[in-house]
Amino acid sequence: MVTERPEEVVSGMVRRGISTFQTLIGGVTDALRAGDSTIKELDSALTGQASSAPTTAEQSFLEIIALMQAAFVEAREAGSASAPAVVQRAREALGRVSREEPAWRPAPSAVRTVNDVFRTALRDLRASQDLVKLAQGNGTLDDLEKLSQWADDLTDRLAKTQKIVAQPKPSKEQPVPAASAPDPVISQEIPTGSASLEEKATSIKTGCIPCALGHLGGCSSMLNEAMRFARKDGMLSNEVIDRVGQCLDELNGLERMDLRPEMIHALPAWEKELAVKALEQSRDTRHRLESVKTMTVDELEGIAADTQKTRLSIFRAWVHGKTDNLPPEAQARVRASIERSTQEETHG
Repeated sequence: MVTERPEEVVSGMVRRGISTFQTLIGGVTDALRAGDSTIKELDSALTGQASSAPTTAEQSFLEIIALMQAAFVEAREAGSASAPAVVQRAREALGRVSREEPAWRPAPSAVRTVNDVFRTALRDLRASQDLVKLAQGNGTLDDLEKLSQWADDLTDRLAKTQKIVAQPKPSKEQPVPAASAPDPVISQEIPTGSASLEEKATSIKTGCIPCALGHLGGCSSMLNEAMRFARKDGMLSNEVIDRVGQCLDELNGLERMDLRPEMIHALPAWEKELAVKALEQSRDTRHRLESVKTMTVDELEGIAADTQKTRLSIFRAWVHGKTDNLPPEAQARVRASIERSTQEETHG
């Protein structure tokens, strides 16, 4: 039996990932051209050149995908998921996701569009840690593979959405037979993988603890990176200031989007307690970081440590709370998985 060399395995997986993202870019472009929000200058989104037209949320989404595809290209060239060029592309994509996802407002519940698929996809991406690991320089082949799966799933969602959009709408003026009552109107939902978009939208009407954890994790990773530069170049280094700014973007998204008062009002008591804890940590961290110009390296290190401890504490409490409502046999399987994950978080 001929065994593939490690570099051949990496090359093959990355090549498939590039193809997947290229297919996704085509699907997104087709979806936008079929709707009301057409990107007029697609080439500028893919090449990174300045566009003469205002940047729309849809164009920003396409640029994020292009940056992620570029990370795969860099990984293919370097033969590694942790190469500096891959890390840079991942950081650029993560920064765009952190800025765009909190600002993307959903459409009215009665008007579902492909934009809702984009918004849900960004939330899925924010809730995962794969892009964060790549941006930290700790990415592996598995992280690239998961991002490729994310792109593949999104392509499938868009294809299903386009089929629904293309279906003829029933006439509103059809006569109703006198002998029979009118049939109830059944609203069509846009499929989004294993759950429908409507189901996901319903869950997003309340506070999203996993999304909040994603924001805290993103902030923590940026502060850890800032620490690395602060020890070498000082607190006023642009690298430090930029990463502190990215952390603040994460916290603003957490407070002003995922955990707004109307979002956490209907949460169960135990989840509301975690949401309040996340808000308190976010606000405290945000106020402390506002004095970055006069902060010492040790003070920044303390903020980074507190943020990471809070994220880990909330993550554990949330997962344990969720498993408490599972059947006993399912609880045993999940708790075993949690223990492995916790050990990786602690020693990784």
